[in-house]
Amino acid sequence: MAARRVMVGDQEVEIPDFNFKVVPILLVLFAIWFLYVTVYSVGPDEVGVIRTFGAQTRVEGSGINIKFPAPIETVVKPKVTEVKRIEIGFRTLKNGQYRSVEKESLMLTGDENIVDAEMIVQYKIKDPVDYPDYASKVTNDILNEKAHKGVLVCGTGQGMAMAANKKPGIRAALCYSSEVTKLAREHNDANILTLGARVIDEATALSLVETFLNTDFEGSRHAARINKIG
Repeated sequence: MAARRVMVGDQEVEIPDFNFKVVPILLVLFAIWFLYVTVYSVGPDEVGVIRTFGAQTRVEGSGINIKFPAPIETVVKPKVTEVKRIEIGFRTLKNGQYRSVEKESLMLTGDENIVDAEMIVQYKIKDPVDYPDYASKVTNDILNEKAHKGVLVCGTGQGMAMAANKKPGIRAALCYSSEVTKLAREHNDANILTLGARVIDEATALSLVETFLNTDFEGSRHAARINKIG
């Protein structure tokens, strides 16, 4: 590499000459990197949920969009037109057959008859951001005795638990293991289970829902404590 010699005091110092020919290459590489970390596409069946330092700040529609590089902004793209399903009372196996889950399908009716009911719940994500609205709908149904228990899901389960527990009479439990879920029912008479879709997988979530729905409140010494909670 070529160098220039300059005198610093009584000493001669070599200073490498900067090759300005590499500047365009560096600029091109920087532009490619910048586009890679800032430009993203949202499919026609998706919405782009932007989180700024972890907090949800805006929602973008389908097409090409721009964001700040991570970790300033990150994007999650849930499919809002995809029809999702939850199987209750049975599970579909890989070979096309299914197995019964009697703990979920057996129900006691108001006239004390036992019914074996299997069902499929189908749903779509309508609004990936405003989870308090959905927490309000479920808690209202429980307080109005339209339902006895509820299940709420968000990214971590924390937001749903906070929103639900603002209403007196609601005891929402954020659960992540079978033991925690079981104790939430037995000791705390939890009437809402909250789950985090980003921290547990689907199989674990279904297992926790099954435990929640099929575990009874023990009452006794726990009842007095529940009354103090309100």
